[in-house]
Amino acid sequence: MIGRFSRHYILPVGLMVMVTLSGCGESGNAAGEEKAVRKKRAVNVIVSPVQIRSFTNYLNLVGEVKPRRRVVVSIEANGMIERIAIKKGQWVKKNTVLAEIEDDLLQAEIREAQASLKASTLNLNNQKKLFDQKAVAESAYLDTQYLYDIAKARLTHVQARLNKTIIHAPISGVIDDWFLEEGELAIAGVAFVEIVEIDWVKIVAGVPERYLRYVQKGTEAVLNFPAYPDTIRVGRVTYVGTTLDPDNRTVPIEIE
Repeated sequence: MIGRFSRHYILPVGLMVMVTLSGCGESGNAAGEEKAVRKKRAVNVIVSPVQIRSFTNYLNLVGEVKPRRRVVVSIEANGMIERIAIKKGQWVKKNTVLAEIEDDLLQAEIREAQASLKASTLNLNNQKKLFDQKAVAESAYLDTQYLYDIAKARLTHVQARLNKTIIHAPISGVIDDWFLEEGELAIAGVAFVEIVEIDWVKIVAGVPERYLRYVQKGTEAVLNFPAYPDTIRVGRVTYVGTTLDPDNRTVPIEIE
């Protein structure tokens, strides 16, 4: 399994702040003395009108890096695992052969079904000629047609079962683990291998309830990784949950 480890990231929150300044003048000698003092310690300043401006505040959170997808591939045919074609940690492309299940019995069934279909085809052709010549009843011809359809369907069914003895990767990703070994008996429905998609990852975290109004889909996030202090990435919130965790009063979010 890919180990979990924390990732620290920052969500910028835009705020609007308005500041109002006011003052009053002084008269008499006190004002004159103050003016004299100011002349001695005058400092150049830039004055601008009071106005509303936006600034960016930062919400610091700790999250987990997770693969975008994690797929468990299950066995679809009964039989012994004859060959495993991959290794743990190996990257595989979609449709890559992962393993093969022993298919001797199914191969025999295929040959039997093919022979049955061939015989049904010959019989149907003969019956059709006789039916066209009105030498046999329509019911006899239709019975032959039904037998042909059954033989054809049986061959298709056995071929589908045979195809399932070769296990393919449903997605591109890394082989994270497998649960059967060569020589073991495989049963349809049993988990065989786990594949994780790590070309793209997502960050999962929880936003405190009081800050939830500042976070929405599309909010920019700056990501930094304790294990790689010089690495900084920028992502965006792709999901904001709707259910509040009663234990820590946070709502789950995802960033990609």
